[in-house]
This record gives sequence, C-alpha cells and structure tokens, in this order.
Amino acid sequence: MDAETKTLIPDANVILKDTKLGAASNRYGFYVIKGLTPGNYSLEVQFIGYKKQIFKNLVIATDQTTVIDFFLLQEEWAKDIGCPIIKIN
Repeated sequence: MDAETKTLIPDANVILKDTKLGAASNRYGFYVIKGLTPGNYSLEVQFIGYKKQIFKNLVIATDQTTVIDFFLLQEEWAKDIGCPIIKIN
C-alpha cells in the first residue's frame, strides 16, 4: 500500500531474503508465500518508483498464518517526474 495515499500496490515483489521464495501482490494488495519451514526470516518488499522495505527477524511458526502489511514510500525521483498514482478499478 502507498504510505501517503493508502492506494493498493498490485504486483509488488515480496521476497524472503536468502531463499528462493516470494510472491507478487495481487490487484487487491494481497500475497501468500507457502512452503515455509519454521524459523526467522527477512522479508523484502519492492515496487518500481518506491523505496524498498525490509522486515527483519520475522518469526514463522508451525501451523500459524503470519500477516505482514507494508506501506511503501514513493521515491523522490518518481515524484519529480510525475509518476502516476496507481489506481485499481
């Protein structure tokens, strides 16, 4: 989600660092990463025109759903060139 406008960000890359696992957010901003073993992870979220965000020490437990919401800030260069705000219809 855009931190300033609260607009959903579809197709953001959501990656578990140091693994081959990840996902892309859907048109509603949701994503699911399956097949995790319990442990500590770092989650990286990125989308072009926005500053990447990293969540460190994310604890994944057995038989538990972990929800991580992210709010990305737009890069200054993207604001400077007038990148359009994302809108989902």
